[in-house]
Amino acid sequence: MRTFLLLLLVIFCDHYANSQQPDYSPKSFLNNGDTVELANKIRLAQNQSVRFISARTEVMDIDDNKTTHVKAELDLLLCIVGDFSKKLKNGKYQTFVFLQPQKMPVRIWEQDYVNDTLSGNWKTYNIEGKLVSEEMYEDNNLQGISRFYQIDGKTPMSDIEYSNNKIIEREYSDSGVLLQERPYVNGKLNGTGTRYYEDGTLMEEVDFTNSEFNGHYKYFYPNGKIWVETIYKNGNPWTVIGNYLPTGKERDAGTLKNGNGTLIYYSESGDVNEVHEYKGGIRIK
Repeated sequence: MRTFLLLLLVIFCDHYANSQQPDYSPKSFLNNGDTVELANKIRLAQNQSVRFISARTEVMDIDDNKTTHVKAELDLLLCIVGDFSKKLKNGKYQTFVFLQPQKMPVRIWEQDYVNDTLSGNWKTYNIEGKLVSEEMYEDNNLQGISRFYQIDGKTPMSDIEYSNNKIIEREYSDSGVLLQERPYVNGKLNGTGTRYYEDGTLMEEVDFTNSEFNGHYKYFYPNGKIWVETIYKNGNPWTVIGNYLPTGKERDAGTLKNGNGTLIYYSESGDVNEVHEYKGGIRIK
């Protein structure tokens, strides 16, 4: 239990760990070519036409072992498909790149425009055609929920919910179960953050103010019963509410009140692990 408490803020602030570089065989794409020939490879709907541009662009793929996303940044020839009959872009526009050696068109983006501004969905696809992400825009600004998918293109991996100066980040397990939710205001943790067990049972609930513990801290057993509840103030333990056995029976939690007294930490086996003494919220022993 003590380990969870010490590591919680680190986990919330820096959840992503460095992972081993995946095995990947780079693909080859066109960065120039006969645009007339390439345009004939694109199936157009009524009122659609194409525009070609060259640009350095990120392309999403899957590693050789089919386990993770791979991102490559390349100089590419892009083919943009949509309604170019009017001065301003309105409607849905798709962007293709061309995979060698067959010069096969591969869709990488699908974007919604209103009067030449991003408004609606921006979908990103990998070169196998699977959905990588969906981001919502309003007047060129991210708004609403942006979701990122695992390699099957269906199971959520993470999402970010934008609402003015507030952001909520969520992370999911390999099976799509919510594991963590972190609220930010102006770039700092503010509000109630949560973590969950792999089966979706609530594990941890923490109140934050400017990235410090401030308010209730609760930790739960895998059976859903509360383990410990403590009130924090400005990042420091302030008042202990209770400590409980997996059955729900209360046990000695210490005497901490208004920043003064003791706080007892128990191991998972139920033994007393540590006893800390505080004065004014500061640990003195």
